[in-house]
Amino acid sequence: MSKIDVTRSVVDEERYFAVLDEKQLERLIAQAVATAAGVDLDQPGVYVKRAYVTSRDSSTGPRKEAHCEIVVDRRKHAGEEAS
Repeated sequence: MSKIDVTRSVVDEERYFAVLDEKQLERLIAQAVATAAGVDLDQPGVYVKRAYVTSRDSSTGPRKEAHCEIVVDRRKHAGEEAS
């Protein structure tokens, strides 16, 4: 993932601020889903098929949701275990 630039200011309190680009947001979403699923994104045969944020209007106002699909290709894992 590309570096996240964080600014810091200190007066009577510390504040941190960052702007994340689309790829950084996708990676954070994928990392959160992978952690919840107990999957390591850095393992062979594991990849993010899709990760994105949608927005829609609902009866209670605008709503944003993140969608993520992670694939664990068992054929890749089986090939490595046989080696």
